[in-house]
Amino acid sequence: MMADWGAPAREELGRGVTLFTGEGRSAAVVFLPSTMKEAQAVTLLKAAEDEAALRGLGLHRAAVIVPDARRNLPKLRKDASVGVFDAREIMYSVQTHADVPALRVLSAEETASVQAAFPGKLPEMLVTDPQAKYHGARPGEVVQLTRNTENGRETYYRLVR
Repeated sequence: MMADWGAPAREELGRGVTLFTGEGRSAAVVFLPSTMKEAQAVTLLKAAEDEAALRGLGLHRAAVIVPDARRNLPKLRKDASVGVFDAREIMYSVQTHADVPALRVLSAEETASVQAAFPGKLPEMLVTDPQAKYHGARPGEVVQLTRNTENGRETYYRLVR
């Protein structure tokens, strides 16, 4: 989510909300106990957004971590700017597995270049993919995946949906 921010500053805002700031951007992480309702999660995210605004920053990304993401927070899961993570998903980094290719979300200019070079429809990657969630990819964005193979490096692209 903030892999390209260097070393972001971290501040605990209370009630399970952590605000990360760095390079003129901000992100909020909310840890929810299983007893918390979705409306309470929305209230906490709004408080984090307000705090970021007071600092002159927009809230670029938000993550909500819950014990069972499949059953909890159905409305928040539909919001492309909020990642809802099951607590089990964050117990290890998807980046460290040997079989996981490096992923990078492309800029608008890079996306246009890729779509010009590969006319037609790009293969798709779900927004719920652990790699896409880790990097904060949103529907409609194009990601670049780079895999080391026996024959060198292979690069390929996916459209996030």
